[in-house]
Amino acid sequence: KAFRANARNPRKPHQLGHVLPALLHKQLSTIRAYDPFVGDTDSEVLIELREDVQRFHYLISCFEPMLGETTAPYLVDLTRIEDLLERISEASRTLYRLIHLPRTNLGKEQLQALKDYRRDLRTRRQNLYDQLPALWEDFNVRRTQENLTQSLLVLL
Repeated sequence: KAFRANARNPRKPHQLGHVLPALLHKQLSTIRAYDPFVGDTDSEVLIELREDVQRFHYLISCFEPMLGETTAPYLVDLTRIEDLLERISEASRTLYRLIHLPRTNLGKEQLQALKDYRRDLRTRRQNLYDQLPALWEDFNVRRTQENLTQSLLVLL
């Protein structure tokens, strides 16, 4: 449970119970800083949010065996956001590739099929964007965040 103590400053936090809550709360605050941007459809911002959510998920998952039993439901809620953000990212990447696809050897029917597919993909991506604010709000409610707090209490 302990990291190697700092010989020059033995009072510096070095036990997992001292360090892990700060690491988790720092990453959670990074994620929560995206609050004003969740309703945006800027895929670059949402890709950055997805990466930060993945880091947070990975951090919690690594230490899950040492945390309380409320960690599992918290990870379920976090995974929902992560999965949705991944689907948005995939749709955005696919659209980007399709827009930059060379069209020189495509016939009229193929061009129309490509245009229809891009339109459908934009619609699906917009539907995913529309789901994010409600999912984000559910994740940030007190009940969900208390699961993280309860998990950390095991370290005391």
